Amino acid sequence: MPASQLKSGAFLSYVVLALQNLVGLLYTPFMLRMMGKSEYGLYSIAASIVAYLTILDLGFGNAIVRYTAKFRAKNKQEEQYEMFGMFFLLYCGIGLVALLAGGVLYWNAENIFDASMTANELSRTKIILALMVFNLAITFSVANLTYHYLTSQETSDGVLRNKIKQLFVNLLIIFLKKHEFSVNRLKRALVS
Repeated sequence: MPASQLKSGAFLSYVVLALQNLVGLLYTPFMLRMMGKSEYGLYSIAASIVAYLTILDLGFGNAIVRYTAKFRAKNKQEEQYEMFGMFFLLYCGIGLVALLAGGVLYWNAENIFDASMTANELSRTKIILALMVFNLAITFSVANLTYHYLTSQETSDGVLRNKIKQLFVNLLIIFLKKHEFSVNRLKRALVS
């Protein structure tokens, strides 16, 4: 790898790290102000619970990156495609397990939060929880494609594109919130 490419990769890594910290410092107070303390608290609780389900990845993403590089170095394209197929099925299974575990959390939310939440807060938390679990299950199902994309690009380019995608998701959340999209509206839309 040329020295200039290593320098640009190191520079982009620092840029991404700085942007992550800056977004974290600016994003949290902004979301708190936009959502309000109660709804932001419910969002944080649901996010922290769903974060435990990300453990189901079990480090397979790193294995995809490692073995992709190994197979490419040895020019074993057939083995590489077989590995992608295996990990695709594996991640679909992990997505299904995450969906089932999330369903258990959803149906037992009353038992988990009954003493600390009102009925309205509990209802809103269940909706947030369901949306986050569904998002996680879909994310697991397409994780193989994401890792394949990251390994097929230059590392710094793939990381930067991934961070830009995350930034757009955050901007979408801000846009929806500015236009008064709320959990209650989503609930009414889903029920009717």
